[in-house]
Amino acid sequence: MAAHILPRAGRGGGQGGALRRLLLVAAALVAAALVAGLVTAVVVLSTQQGSISAAHEAPALLQGCLGGVDQQADPADCLVGRDVWLAAPSKPVSRLRTPVNLVVVHHTGTEPCRSRAKCVELIRDLQQLHMAAPRNWSDIAFNFLVGGDGLVYLGRGWDTVGSHTLRWNNKSIGVAAIGTFTAATAPAALQRALHQLLDWGVSLGKLAADYGVLGACQVRPTDSPGERFMQDVRASPRWTNVSSGDGTC
Repeated sequence: MAAHILPRAGRGGGQGGALRRLLLVAAALVAAALVAGLVTAVVVLSTQQGSISAAHEAPALLQGCLGGVDQQADPADCLVGRDVWLAAPSKPVSRLRTPVNLVVVHHTGTEPCRSRAKCVELIRDLQQLHMAAPRNWSDIAFNFLVGGDGLVYLGRGWDTVGSHTLRWNNKSIGVAAIGTFTAATAPAALQRALHQLLDWGVSLGKLAADYGVLGACQVRPTDSPGERFMQDVRASPRWTNVSSGDGTC
């Protein structure tokens, strides 16, 4: 009987050893996967932090602004690109036929910004709001935005139809002043940036030489660009006295 038991015990021990080795290999694989996942998470987090920090730093292109648009600055040097404010990719959009002869001015209805970091934060939030339900727009609504820091932020740009003013999008450029200007006056740096942006548009052939400016509230049921800022819009020699049945100002 012993002669038969020992070989069986040997085979059973061999199977137990193989099972233990298999479990050890599996445990090693799981540990390796966990380590790899941790390393990947650290790398992704570091990359994201680096990208966010980069958005708050002054790109070399913006150094010519000296903190804002002035009479000597080239508007192209004061344009903050979509990569700088960490824009999400747009969905399919339509091409805008230029030059257009109309600019529609808005305000964002948010808090204002006087630093690039704050402007970037607000613009990113706006893009997320515009692209999410229930709007589901292709991108941030505006072609450009201007901040109290005196910089111009690229939205959809000169050659893309916006979603800023229903029934006027395919024949105008929509520019938003970052802030709420119902009672508050738009900063001088913001207004200079807006004027130089539009002059630049003429020089590029994107705006007609005789373009006009109107406030969104003239043609849509909105308070944008705010009662106080609308006073400045009306004071502009470019102001166009048009209205529609939907207008509220």
